[in-house]
Order: sequence, then C-alpha cells, then structure tokens
Amino acid sequence: MKKFKSFSPDNTKRIAEEFAKELKGNEIVYLSGELGAGKTLFIKGMAKVFGVDEIEVNSPTFTLMNVYKGKVEIYHLDLYRLSPEEAEEMITDFVGKGLIILEWGDRLKDDIFDLPGFFIEIDIINENERDIKIEKIEK
Repeated sequence: MKKFKSFSPDNTKRIAEEFAKELKGNEIVYLSGELGAGKTLFIKGMAKVFGVDEIEVNSPTFTLMNVYKGKVEIYHLDLYRLSPEEAEEMITDFVGKGLIILEWGDRLKDDIFDLPGFFIEIDIINENERDIKIEKIEK
C-alpha cells in the first residue's frame, strides 16, 4: 500500500497523475471517500494522463456514467445511487474496453471483476489536507 499526504487540490491532482502514469488503461479503480474528499478531483488528474481535458471530467452523480475519450476510453461511474447488483450489471458491459473508475467504489470493492485493480481511499483531514491510500488489489 502506498500512502500520500495532499495539502491542496493541485497536489491531489499531481498525486493522481503520478498514479495514472503506472496504468495501462485496462484496470478498474475503486475510489472511496466521503462527500467533498476529492474523488472527482483525483479522477481529473488521472484523466489528464490519458489525454482528457480536466474540464470534461465531472461527477456522474445524476447521469450515473460519463465516458471520456482519450488515449483509452475512460468509464467514470458513480455508484452512490446504485445497488451492488445494478452497478455490477452496468460495469460488466465495459470490462476490457478501457479504464473503469468507480466513485464510491468501496460499495463494490470485493467484487469478482477479473481485471487488474486498485482501491484508493481519500480521507479528509481538514479543508485542504487529505490522506490518500492506494492499494493494489490482488486476485
């Protein structure tokens, strides 16, 4: 497990960029953190590495999924309003087609997707400071 401390939104994005440079684009990334922790901000940093303008990246809370076209397709899902069964059904259609990023991914962390995966937890320390933990999921 890797641990990082972020002291600003820009720092959080840089941590995400460094993490994303290690990805091939066929993984599943489970993001966890309370409202306002910076999950979407982290995704903006990841998407930048794959050639997606951060302006395009926004939380799919009401649309449930956003697709970003860059060097690979990025499937950005918000699981907040989905049951694990609904989320699993939705995700299955995109397995192997690109990078899958799940906000509120802790709701599905123990799922059976046969993809390389990472679990990222973002904890709020104060207004600007975050603890970020990145754990590789071994199958």
